[in-house]
Amino acid sequence: MKGSLIFNIQSNNIILAFGYKKIILALEQFSINSFQAEENLLQSFFTRNGLTSTMVKNVIVIADLSSSINQSLHVGDNLAYFRIAQSPIEFEPISPIVKNTDFNIHTFNLSFPNNPESKLQIKKTLTALLKLSINKIAINSTYSLIHSTNEEQIIEICEKIYPNVFTYYPSYIYNIPNFLLRENVLLLNYLLFNATKSLNFSLDRILKASSLTVPIYFLKGDGTLVNKEEILKYPLLTKQAEFTSYLLGASYYTDQKDAIVIVPDHNQIHLGLVIDQSPKTNNVTMINNLKLPGKYPIFKSFNTIPSDSKLEEALKLLNPFLGSIPVLNLVKKIKKSPSLQYPLLSLPNKQQTQIIGALNAPFTLSVEKTTSLFAVDMKEKEKKHLLDQAMTILKKNNIHLTDMNHQFEANSLRYLEQNLYFFKLTIHGRLT
Repeated sequence: MKGSLIFNIQSNNIILAFGYKKIILALEQFSINSFQAEENLLQSFFTRNGLTSTMVKNVIVIADLSSSINQSLHVGDNLAYFRIAQSPIEFEPISPIVKNTDFNIHTFNLSFPNNPESKLQIKKTLTALLKLSINKIAINSTYSLIHSTNEEQIIEICEKIYPNVFTYYPSYIYNIPNFLLRENVLLLNYLLFNATKSLNFSLDRILKASSLTVPIYFLKGDGTLVNKEEILKYPLLTKQAEFTSYLLGASYYTDQKDAIVIVPDHNQIHLGLVIDQSPKTNNVTMINNLKLPGKYPIFKSFNTIPSDSKLEEALKLLNPFLGSIPVLNLVKKIKKSPSLQYPLLSLPNKQQTQIIGALNAPFTLSVEKTTSLFAVDMKEKEKKHLLDQAMTILKKNNIHLTDMNHQFEANSLRYLEQNLYFFKLTIHGRLT
């Protein structure tokens, strides 16, 4: 039987497991130092548990990479940030996060590359950056969603002036319509790049030592899997992945499609909602009062064990149904109570719950496009084009899915050019 190798990466420990669907054949815990230093860690794990590398079909990683942001703020890094807009934007980018830290963002308001003064403006800016020994540049244009060439042209101009000196981080790869939300994503992802690369280096080294050449997937905050390459450019997608693994695992472990899950998190307790065995999500989340777009699980938190009345109140707020739904509990100090109107089912093992969540998470792939819509039948044509593009990507990456379906979105960007639409097609399925 072929199964998945799970790396559950926490702040101080690594949980390594192997399993298939709801069957866990091996589970061990290691220190984070062992993960970073011992090349034979995986081979030893296989030997102790009677496994071989040929039994592994893929690797799934549970890791909330956003937890590395605070660490990245105190390494004394400097980043240049080019805002490309018609008029200057004065406020400081991501100030709630970088204020009073060692991370310095040097912001420059630049004109569009078709402006006659643009080249001279860029040359002066680059010369100033060299004097400051800054060689990394993030770029965000107000129209990057519809004209990625603005950012590409800026990079081309920079390279002609100073070839192979600077490293660039463009924003157009994120396909986020709102300029300021795209700015938040661009700069926070930058803060996570080194930690993400370091993690992937450790993974690749350990897998190579055991002659494993299998795909690596990461669990996202929305409860779906995505390939490693996507996380390397967008590590923020893993925010709340650990919490999500509990939600999925509790639902699949108990076969409860709709439920509220109570999850421990150090000194806090979080309540999340699962509907049809998928986490209920919002389209935005917060990091230090900074908005981030994307699908992340909704939750209610307590700093201490809540009273029965407070817990009942929170359950009612989360419950979208008319009647009560099961409450799946992973917090030992919360017990069944006659005053609680919701059926409470306590789960025995937190680690196993997380692993089962990762083993049963579906895979998703999204492809996007922004274009003008001049005829009604263009929507169907764009949908077919994106579906063909998605299937080509799956085939190219040798990704095989069962229970596959797709979702198509067409959103009008009324505040930009006339008839401009943002199209998005998402493939859902289960890895074979």
